[in-house]
Amino acid sequence: MAKRSRLRVQNEKRGRRILIYLSLLGLIAVICFQLERQYQGLQHLQRLFSTAKKTLSQKSLVRGTIYDRNLKQFAVTMERVAVFVRTREIDSITDTAIALASTLSLDSNRLIDKMESGALRLWVAEDISQEQEDAVKQLNLSGVYFQKDEKRYYPHGNQAAHLIGFVEDGIGLSGVEFHYDRLLATRKRLQQEEQKPLTIGQDLVLTIDLKIQAIVEGLVKKIVSTTDVVKVAAYLLESESGQLIAGAQYPGFDPNSFTRYNRKAIENMFFDQLFMPDDFRLFLRDSASFWPRAGNDNSAAFWSLAPAETGLGKQLYLWENLQLGGDSKTDFFTEKKTSVNGGYEQVRVKQDSTSFGLIPEKATPINLLTAFSVLLNGQFDSSPFVVKKVLDLKTGEEVSLVDVEKDSTEPKTSDSTSLALVKGLFQSQATFKDSGSYYFRDNILVATPTAGGVQQFMVNDLTFVTIPAGERDLNMLLVVERTSKGVARRNQKKLDVENIVDAKVQRISILQQVAGSVEDVFEIEVVDDGNYQDRQDLQKVRSKAKKNAGARGELPIEMPDLVGRSLRKSLRQLQGQTFTISIEGTGRVVRQHPLAGTSLKNVTSCRLILEKQENISPEKIAKDLRK
Repeated sequence: MAKRSRLRVQNEKRGRRILIYLSLLGLIAVICFQLERQYQGLQHLQRLFSTAKKTLSQKSLVRGTIYDRNLKQFAVTMERVAVFVRTREIDSITDTAIALASTLSLDSNRLIDKMESGALRLWVAEDISQEQEDAVKQLNLSGVYFQKDEKRYYPHGNQAAHLIGFVEDGIGLSGVEFHYDRLLATRKRLQQEEQKPLTIGQDLVLTIDLKIQAIVEGLVKKIVSTTDVVKVAAYLLESESGQLIAGAQYPGFDPNSFTRYNRKAIENMFFDQLFMPDDFRLFLRDSASFWPRAGNDNSAAFWSLAPAETGLGKQLYLWENLQLGGDSKTDFFTEKKTSVNGGYEQVRVKQDSTSFGLIPEKATPINLLTAFSVLLNGQFDSSPFVVKKVLDLKTGEEVSLVDVEKDSTEPKTSDSTSLALVKGLFQSQATFKDSGSYYFRDNILVATPTAGGVQQFMVNDLTFVTIPAGERDLNMLLVVERTSKGVARRNQKKLDVENIVDAKVQRISILQQVAGSVEDVFEIEVVDDGNYQDRQDLQKVRSKAKKNAGARGELPIEMPDLVGRSLRKSLRQLQGQTFTISIEGTGRVVRQHPLAGTSLKNVTSCRLILEKQENISPEKIAKDLRK
């Protein structure tokens, strides 16, 4: 008998070990498959993991409600309820399935088949309504249980979605929701340092106005419908304070279902570098000539024969202080985009021979909006922000955040002469409209190389608008990226940005002034608690509730008599109406237009005149009645 080599013996042993290992893996796979089939263990483990992750997160951060500046709900946390059964605890599969199917609007035969499949644990329905949960509880069925977690819901859908952001598994991933986690962590740390008890229900009040937001959303939709565009974005900034009042973008997304959208729709284009049109760069270059340098500025005046180095020095100083080339300091986070169009960057098609000095070719729209606002307002001590204050409903504490995160460097402002010169320069180059707004507009042709080596030509069309609003003037920057058609066709629509915006300027101005005068009398919007459902179902519920409210007479169909009432009670009685409310004076209402009893069907505006009680006399009342 031939003697086998040691190598051959080792190979046979190794082959048997591999065979044993494969057999064990196959057996484990079969067991796991059976367990999953019987107990649905993988789905259960996923739910447990998600619940545990959310619970751990909630121990350190509690996500409250986000309101607009008029205390209308922007984002709320709702309870998400699912129903499951343990088949071994059910008295009768048929009776239980029929009862659940009738209550939850399910197919009873299919539910019976699932329960008779042998699974010990079966998920019946997810995201049920509050009415359905109450109805299932009243059935008092054995073996039927509820699984509860939380879901973030945005009642206004895609409105201001790029500012608000979205949440996944209790963690903010974009916009204000991302900033919210950091803000809560900072506040809790400060509370611990001050040895204060940690409270829950930290709500945020934003600077956004939902009524103005709806107007800006309409402007963007109008522009999209009138021309061939790829992207459109419009942001509205309060020029003196830096508060962002509204922001809309196309393409947009619904944060309630953000996973359905691609990256292009979710990205905020106001944080993307783009080529500035020549007129914008020239205005920045010439403004530097008027702007004073820091400290003792002994440089020659702009109208003298000053050396070129002096002008370049002023440009560099202004550019650094405007921070046009740096990262935007905002409280609505957006992920930085590493590349565009698959890594192919835009390039200018035509190089102008004009000398722009040290003014760069590119800037982000958010920085450009801030820079123009600063130049025309004369202040450098604020950055754009959305979060205005924090409300603690348990303690009643209200913390304003307007001054919390301002730049710690010394404020940089211009003198009145320099400011007047910059404004004069701007107004001489802008178009003035009857609404009192100035429109500064220019475009630039750019090209983007594609993967096939073919260049795609685009037009970056920028419009900066000043909107007078009393002591709280607004500035808007509207950015349109549209395809270049070469020679315009005869029937091709022209992009008429100025008239589209100007048609809404007066309403925006009125809403801005009214919000500033009645800001302290707004009350927090209270919505009935309920479980999270699909958004379409919630829209039906809200529409039905609104219809029922009208039927019960909660929304008046005639103008109520407000004379003698306080402003707070008057506004509460007019709550829900869509017309514009203008207010004059302080105190109680002494006159109103339209008069009490007037039909509100076609009313677009309401005027309230207030006066303090001590200034009212019988003679004055009689005079007003005669009027």
